[in-house]
Amino acid sequence: MKKSATAITVSRDSYGAIDYIGQTNTTTSYLEIFKSAKKLVEIAALAKKIPAAFDSMYWGSSGRERDKKIGDALHHEIYDITADGRTVLVCCRTVSGDKYGQKTTGKEYFFVKKFRSSVKVDVASKALAAKAAKSTSELGAAIAKLAGK
Repeated sequence: MKKSATAITVSRDSYGAIDYIGQTNTTTSYLEIFKSAKKLVEIAALAKKIPAAFDSMYWGSSGRERDKKIGDALHHEIYDITADGRTVLVCCRTVSGDKYGQKTTGKEYFFVKKFRSSVKVDVASKALAAKAAKSTSELGAAIAKLAGK
């Protein structure tokens, strides 16, 4: 008899990234999957297979810079995870801030896959990654769509 896998539903932000803070699904399996995904992304960044995250932004304190974030940052946003937690779709978003406000200056999408004791990284389609993630609320569906399944 075949086991039927239950789909895990996730909430996403307006860009398509998994909104971990606003998550209503707090089952142990989901938390473990999310932790393993974060760990895979960290391993890929430490191995210099994806750009490393940094945040050199500060709050402006005088003139037109007052109450504006000034500087540059790069953040890793998880867009999707397979049910077994072995493949992650991650966006590396670069942000810049000046006296006029903040703006996204670049986005790169990667598949980070667990491979033996390390990770394997492939470039994901920039045109399809966010659209695939926004179109579904099931965990792993965007990766399957990008992989052509």
